[in-house]
Amino acid sequence: MKMKRFAPLLLVVALLAFGPAFAQEATPLKMLRVALWPEYDDPRLLVIIDGALPQAGQTVRFPIPADAQINAVATSGADGSLLNAEWNIAGSENGFQIISLLSDGDRFRIEYYAAMKTTDARRDARFDLPAGYVQADQAIIEALLPPGSEEISSDPPLQSAGAAPDNAPLFVREVGALSANSDLVQNISYNNPTGAWTNPASAPAPAPPQPAPPATQAAAPSPNYIVWGLGGLAVILIIGGLVLLWRSGREDEFETVAPAVRARKKGKAKGAETTGRDRFCRQCGAKFAESDRFCRQCGARRL
Repeated sequence: MKMKRFAPLLLVVALLAFGPAFAQEATPLKMLRVALWPEYDDPRLLVIIDGALPQAGQTVRFPIPADAQINAVATSGADGSLLNAEWNIAGSENGFQIISLLSDGDRFRIEYYAAMKTTDARRDARFDLPAGYVQADQAIIEALLPPGSEEISSDPPLQSAGAAPDNAPLFVREVGALSANSDLVQNISYNNPTGAWTNPASAPAPAPPQPAPPATQAAAPSPNYIVWGLGGLAVILIIGGLVLLWRSGREDEFETVAPAVRARKKGKAKGAETTGRDRFCRQCGAKFAESDRFCRQCGARRL
């Protein structure tokens, strides 16, 4: 009886003692930018999260879909450029995996690929940021669709912002302030009749063409059909034919191998087209290091 009387009191004490350990406050942001690039360099949806923090050295917890593939996690360095950051998966909640990172600077970036629904030429992409993880003084959503996209619809509505230099349709939505108790959701649907990506040049390059395998020498005819009665004349004709066949095979081999060699040399000269990665920043011209995913000078994403 005494234990039953004190049970509610013990529950209150436990909540007061351990509640703060489990409570997670929303990360405050000065700015949150969400870029949605469906079929950019991959048949999936590329999501780019940029956040500006009130101060450096904050821990960020951000939810992404459970089946998402993380492409990059970065934080701003001492000079303001984006550098690869250490991160970990802090658990999963309600169908999301939670990325946790300690931002050295006052900016961070998270990139990941998410699945899209595809029905013939129709594409349906969705971004969902559940409440309770971040709050922002200002939030904005941008969408870059493949060139030639048709019958575009969005919910909530996106406003056209013209076209990117490669004629890819660009859209924007000014969300304004985002409270910790509000979800941030964006749906985009469009037709892609050609199936083309926005930037196929940055996709992994196909393997260089290989020389054609040497032709297999035809099997010798059966002795029953060899020229027993043709004598020496038949022998001369066979030897002459073999010589001509050998010379013809050498010419075919040269014509098949040489273009392949030229193709490999051409691919090697282009560099970025065969490797799929730029050596120099497209925004400011700075040279990338081998492990860089972002420009150390301007923070632009390496393509």
